[in-house]
Amino acid sequence: PTRRSSDLIIVLQPASLLLVDQHLAHVNILYDVFLRRFDEQLSCTQQLLFPDTIDLSADDARLLYSALPDFRRLGFDIEAIGPESFVINGVPPELGDCNDVRTLLDMISELPTNADLEQHWHQQMALSLARKVAIPNGKKMSADECVDLVKRLLKLPSPLYTPDGKKTVATLSTQDIARLM
Repeated sequence: PTRRSSDLIIVLQPASLLLVDQHLAHVNILYDVFLRRFDEQLSCTQQLLFPDTIDLSADDARLLYSALPDFRRLGFDIEAIGPESFVINGVPPELGDCNDVRTLLDMISELPTNADLEQHWHQQMALSLARKVAIPNGKKMSADECVDLVKRLLKLPSPLYTPDGKKTVATLSTQDIARLM
């Protein structure tokens, strides 16, 4: 059985109790989804009814030009309309109600600018986007949504920690619980 308490999903097992942070679990799941888009060179885009235009600084524009193929693989449909101006025609479907301009600007600002670190762009972009679109803390989830989230999390190669080392699952054994009583 699974219960939800605050931002934790509580999973009762025969010999233990799992405490799952719903936001961090979803970050971990989405990170995996976005990395697979890079690896498999798949792209999934939700076209915007009203495209957004952004003007960037010269440095940010250069950075976006460099990373444009990677943003496209994540699902952003961005085209240059000037040396430092771009139009966002589409976004990854996971973006939902998130502000597409703010999300893109934040992701650009989080990209490493050191050429030696550009090999880590995919990981940084996937993690940045996952953090922005993951289930927010405090969002109420149904029991079915909780069960689905935990099942998806436990199928990942590294379900216990996010890519940046944050713990997604805490386990209490029956002995741990007995000591608390």
